[in-house]
Amino acid sequence: MILEILYFHTSMEKLYKDNPGKEDLLTLLDAIFDIGYENLQKLRGEVAPEDDHGVYFLGILTRATVFSDDLFNILYRTRSGCFTSVYILGRCIMDDYIRLEYVLRSGDPLEEIHNIDAEAMKKNLHKIEELVDVNNNVYGGKFPFYPTSAKMAEVREAIFNRKDADKYIVDRKASTPATMKFKGQKSLSQMAVDAGRKVDDDIARAYYFWRLWSDYVHFAPSSFTMEAENMKDIPTLYKNLQEIFYYLYRNLRQVLRFFIKEREYKPVDSKGLYRLIE
Repeated sequence: MILEILYFHTSMEKLYKDNPGKEDLLTLLDAIFDIGYENLQKLRGEVAPEDDHGVYFLGILTRATVFSDDLFNILYRTRSGCFTSVYILGRCIMDDYIRLEYVLRSGDPLEEIHNIDAEAMKKNLHKIEELVDVNNNVYGGKFPFYPTSAKMAEVREAIFNRKDADKYIVDRKASTPATMKFKGQKSLSQMAVDAGRKVDDDIARAYYFWRLWSDYVHFAPSSFTMEAENMKDIPTLYKNLQEIFYYLYRNLRQVLRFFIKEREYKPVDSKGLYRLIE
């Protein structure tokens, strides 16, 4: 196991360039995908559905692999020359990175994973409830594509009666499906502050990009103008993209380190790519 962990620190020819071009970015993304895909195929058969800890890290690995593939295809095949989709995916990468680093450095990583899941359940339930309100107030509860109050009650009942509901619901024994409250998680900004105190300035840098690229999720003339300005300085743009892609690799690397250390996993690296990126 020790040799495999040290393997992450072996230095050879770097894929990380001082002045990257488009081909350098594609090479980096291709390497990240190959590392992720090989290990994803193996780990899928080793993580049980009830293994909350393993499922979380497997999910981060899956996203890192998918993002690297998507980003490669966007950069390679783009005909518009714009990078809006890249910025949006970059925001997702920063989101994963900050949450992952926070989980790893918390006192109880598994509890934080459950809190992240509980927050997602709460938000999803709220979205459904908003659709129910629109259905009731605008369509008299008869719009076929929106849920009804009866369906909402069924959803709440199903969540409340889950075998593992105590992981996500505050004081479940004193609650009902109608009154249950979900456990919460800290805001991403607070996660960045807390994790940053224990790591280094990389967290602050990640949060900077997350905030910056949040503007691209929803269109506004100001964000469109900002993107046009970015396109005037392609060398700097490529440097920023390379930095984001390296955060993507860090997500992948942290996942594999977890499985190596906690599960005695033997990573797959048929092309010797770890040493090229690290």
